[in-house]
Amino acid sequence: MKWALETSRSLDEALPILRNGRIPVVLCERDLHPGTWKDMVEALALLPDPPYLIVTSKQADERLWVEALNLGAYDVLQTPFNAAEVTRALGMAWLRWTDRRQSLQAKVAKSVA
Repeated sequence: MKWALETSRSLDEALPILRNGRIPVVLCERDLHPGTWKDMVEALALLPDPPYLIVTSKQADERLWVEALNLGAYDVLQTPFNAAEVTRALGMAWLRWTDRRQSLQAKVAKSVA
């Protein structure tokens, strides 16, 4: 599987990329400047086919993980990254996004028929 990586330094910089493309997964540092990962969750929720959000942090503890999942993030990864864990988290989020998208397309096709 080949993945392309788009980078942004802020939420404002990321939003046009997210609105114009089919981005399945977003990695977001816990502390964006300005803002936080929570602002990213809110922004993604407004997209028609929102990507899954993975929050990254040096302090990726259980408290952050629970809060992130409760507010709509897909997962939390600790930095510095473990290559196998990143591959696992990104792969699972991508598969889930793909499944959700195919399910929605099947529902639309069924309702049109």
